[in-house]
Amino acid sequence: MATWEEVRKLSADFQRIQRSSTAHKLSERSCVEVVAKLVEMKLVDVIYTLDGKEYVTPQYLEREIMDELHVHRGRINVVDLHQLLNVDLSHVEVKVEELLKYDKNLVLIQGDVIDMSYLDRLAEEVNDTLQESGQVLLAELSTKFVLPLQFLLETLKSRLVTIIQGQFDSAENVLYTEAYMARHQSRIRGIFSAATRPTAVSPILSQGGFQDNLFHAVLRELMTAGELKGTLRGRLENATFIPDVYSVMQNKWIESFFTSNGYLEFDALSRLGIDDPVLYIKNHYSNSDVILLKTCCIGYSITAQVLAAIEDAKSSQSWVDILPLLPSPCTDADAEMLLGKQVSGNMLRYGSIATSREYVQSCIALFSDAMETRAQKDLSKNPSLLSEMSAPLKGSEKRDRKRNARQAERKTAEIKYLDVPQIVDFLEEKLPDCPDEFIEAMAQDIERPLTEEFLKVLETSFDLLKKPSTGQHRKLHTALETQLQELWTRFKLFEKAIPYFQGEPRVQASKYLLNTLCSDMVTRVVRFVAEDHMVPVDAQATSMTPEERMKLISQLPPQIVKQLKPTEASLRGKDLDTFSQNFEMVCNMELCGILLKKLDKKKERHLLFTHRQSLLEKAEHEEDPAMTLHLVTVLLFQQHTGCMLHAPGRMVPSIVTVLEKYLPEEEQQVLLTFQQQIIKYITAVRNKEEADKAQDSKTGSDNVEDDKQEEKENTAEDTSSAKPPNDDDSPILLLAKLNDGLPVVKALVAKPKKDQ
Repeated sequence: MATWEEVRKLSADFQRIQRSSTAHKLSERSCVEVVAKLVEMKLVDVIYTLDGKEYVTPQYLEREIMDELHVHRGRINVVDLHQLLNVDLSHVEVKVEELLKYDKNLVLIQGDVIDMSYLDRLAEEVNDTLQESGQVLLAELSTKFVLPLQFLLETLKSRLVTIIQGQFDSAENVLYTEAYMARHQSRIRGIFSAATRPTAVSPILSQGGFQDNLFHAVLRELMTAGELKGTLRGRLENATFIPDVYSVMQNKWIESFFTSNGYLEFDALSRLGIDDPVLYIKNHYSNSDVILLKTCCIGYSITAQVLAAIEDAKSSQSWVDILPLLPSPCTDADAEMLLGKQVSGNMLRYGSIATSREYVQSCIALFSDAMETRAQKDLSKNPSLLSEMSAPLKGSEKRDRKRNARQAERKTAEIKYLDVPQIVDFLEEKLPDCPDEFIEAMAQDIERPLTEEFLKVLETSFDLLKKPSTGQHRKLHTALETQLQELWTRFKLFEKAIPYFQGEPRVQASKYLLNTLCSDMVTRVVRFVAEDHMVPVDAQATSMTPEERMKLISQLPPQIVKQLKPTEASLRGKDLDTFSQNFEMVCNMELCGILLKKLDKKKERHLLFTHRQSLLEKAEHEEDPAMTLHLVTVLLFQQHTGCMLHAPGRMVPSIVTVLEKYLPEEEQQVLLTFQQQIIKYITAVRNKEEADKAQDSKTGSDNVEDDKQEEKENTAEDTSSAKPPNDDDSPILLLAKLNDGLPVVKALVAKPKKDQ
């Protein structure tokens, strides 16, 4: 940058050139180019004007800015400077920033350059306004002078006392004079000194035109100094001024009323101007025997009467309603709350009524006769009603008290004595002097104890019904154990023969065993359990259909039904192992208490021999050909396999097929021939029966004449086309052949065997 000496030398050169003759004078264009060259070489620093006709140095621009600020009385906008000085705004802003750094008396507020003289004049103007009106709002001043509120606040605070004569309220942003403050104090002192009852602050604040914070500050100051006697309740505009004279009279009235009546109503205290009656009572009666209720508080005199009435009811084992003993404002909720605090031990409470436990027990005792009658009636209709009660619990269940408690709850839910409305009707009839509310509350309370008592009566009646049959029960159990053990042994022996068959014959044999012998075993168990649980059973019926057996099971308790159902369901399947497992489980449970024994060789040989002898005896006396063939094939199966066979007659062809690998050829031929003759005989009998039925239907025709004519035509046709009948196919001849072959078939099992 060029030095000042260089600039002065350049200026002198310019002057000398200008004074020179025209021959040596530069043109304007040349001058512009020279200046541009000097600026490019950074030998001079100039600022172009907006019209480009003039150059301005930075020092000149700074001097012009300060001159314009002085002309505009210490405040001018940067944009206005740009227009007045005809210089680009950016140059003006840069120069203003430089001035603010070096001149601490200048500030830039919202685009305005302001010096301290302007702020002093502003403070003087504010002071004049303040002295004239007594108070000035900073918000109004901010709008008037177009200055930020915070900047204006700091400016005026710094000039308090020196320029501005007044006080400042920072909370409300208000300036006021001492005289204004004194007038406020006088007005507030006069207003509240005249108050003789609780006075709300809000109406006085709005009607008097007071400033909120100033008003509250003055009021607190006057009360602290003792110039105003009273207290403030609440905060700010919601506050209420309570004069001391009113508080004294209020306390005297409350004390007098409580002493005379023994209670204080909360609503009455609220009407006296006490916002929190409960807190007031706690503060004024903290050391006395006062009980707080929902609508009022009561003293010792009333409490003593209530306690005396409760003790009297306790000693006489009766009841007492304490609501009439309480003050008139008290409600049922107050009475209930008082009983909750005063009643304990052997006394019960129902709303506003206190009663002894003995009285409630006496009310329960009123149902005893009706319970016994009801128990006998229910047991006579459904003897298995309490069958679950007689079933012994398992060892783990005896130790589990919680589980037993849950079971007792379930019994109570299943067996219910009376509903609450029924209990209410019964008690209203027996206790006509008791209030309805008391009876309804007590009915809800004793519903469960009544049901539990009813269960005890049912158990007692149930036990009485069971006692005479205890010995008979033991005999029945022993007989059942013997029968089941014998049937179970036979079942296990018959089961050994099943593997000799394959495919459909094997399924047939399994189903036949399940539907006969196994079904008989399950029926015996179901009958025994039903009789044990007093479910009616037809003593004359020796067998049961699956439907009858399932119907009997469904009448048993749910736990027993759950145990018996899988076994009964396995009878309708074809898996002997499934039945065997389920049946053993049922017998081993405490349901029956029977342990089925395993087979032993000695008993097995005895049963095989006994069974064979029984079949031989039947075969010897049997005259029916089909039954004879059935018995002979079963005997031959046992002789050659060593296994007892329990199979239906339709399985005879399958048995004959199995015996083919054991019998000599001539014996096989005897069985096959006899079997074919039986099939032929059965077919002939069936054909004859069908022909007879067809003939009967023709004979029964309504139109007799037409039937006769049709019969003649059919006879003629049959005579011309029918073949002569074969006498060898008649049922009579076939039966005669079968009878002739009976001794030959029976001889297959009667003659001695070489290996025996």
